[in-house]
Amino acid sequence: MEKKIMINKSLNKKDLKISFILTLLCSIGTIFVLLYQSNLIPSEINGMSRNAILLISFIQSVALIFITSFLGLKLARATNFNKGILGWAYSQEKNRYKINKKSLVIAIGISFLCATLMMISEKFLWSVYIPEINGSMYKFNIIYLLSGIIYGGIAEEVLLRLFTLSLIVFILYKIFARKKDKTNIPNSIYLISIFIAAILFALGHLPITISTFNIVDMAVILRMLILNGIPGIFFGYLYWKNGLEYAIISHMFIHIFMQLFWSPILF
Repeated sequence: MEKKIMINKSLNKKDLKISFILTLLCSIGTIFVLLYQSNLIPSEINGMSRNAILLISFIQSVALIFITSFLGLKLARATNFNKGILGWAYSQEKNRYKINKKSLVIAIGISFLCATLMMISEKFLWSVYIPEINGSMYKFNIIYLLSGIIYGGIAEEVLLRLFTLSLIVFILYKIFARKKDKTNIPNSIYLISIFIAAILFALGHLPITISTFNIVDMAVILRMLILNGIPGIFFGYLYWKNGLEYAIISHMFIHIFMQLFWSPILF
């Protein structure tokens, strides 16, 4: 009993330490997001200044990241998401962490494929139905790029993969799995959960989609679901098979390929 208590305390300390690190990184990304969005916020809303609104938004975002990362780490262990850096962090061995080159190549390859499909469809399909895409939407902005790399790459993966995907797997596993052994969770549960998390990831882009186009019609909704849902499926698969860091890397490189490679070519 005492040994179990000691193990739980040790795990809680590691969870807190990793959560603080993730929160710090995500805080930097949040600052870039708020800097980019600051010009879209009126100088005053209901008697509250723009700076006050930005400060409240920052505090809420940081608190959300910390809570979801802390809970997500526990859920990840409970659902066998222990590959890659998470498995290394909780290992009793003192080996130095080494990135898997094959997994890295796969992650970057997926990001290039997704960025290519996204940007080509933007230029030759979606822009036909949504003319605003041909305007200033893809003009280079370093703040927007950094917010995508840091906030999109880290914070969104913490929220949607580490926490949400792990939670969905945990719930479905508890409800439907006959064997209550986390090492034998059926692949079907992971695949269904990856799809659900990807849909939630896509729907989470609704506010920014509305503010970008100022309209909500079928073309805008389909574009949002497809362009965000498909990468979300790949991110979930990378988290499951390779580890959280590869989902983060892939997410980061999508923004890099979109903004620094395809945008100058197509727009």
